[in-house]
This record gives sequence, structure tokens and C-alpha cells, in this order.
Amino acid sequence: MNPQLDVALCELYLEFDTPADRVLTNPQLAETFFNRVSDRMGVSLERETVFKRLLNLRKKGELPRLRRN
Repeated sequence: MNPQLDVALCELYLEFDTPADRVLTNPQLAETFFNRVSDRMGVSLERETVFKRLLNLRKKGELPRLRRN
């Protein structure tokens, strides 16, 4: 587990204001999200690792609530 990755994922999740499932099923959103996570982390990441962690955070209820009405 990488706490820094978790923080980056949660922050970007809020910035995107889009449900995780939609991010992962939309190729353009997924690409943009992955690139922004990689930029924020400043290290080379594997796409599968990032998306798997995002899903795990969602399943565990650890993603912040979106600002949607």
C-alpha cells in the first residue's frame, strides 16, 4: 500500500468530480486521470496499479464524497 498514492487518488477524484466507475470506463477520462496521477506522484506508475487502487478505495468506502447534488 502507498499512502501517497491514496492521497493523490482522493484529491484527483474530487477534482474530477466524476464517479470512479465512469472514470475507468471512459477511455479519455481514464487516460487523463492516469496522466494527472502520474504527474502528481512524479514517478513512473503502472496503469493497472493505479486503477486497481482506485477501485479498492471505492469498494472500501475510502473515496471522498463528490460534490454533486
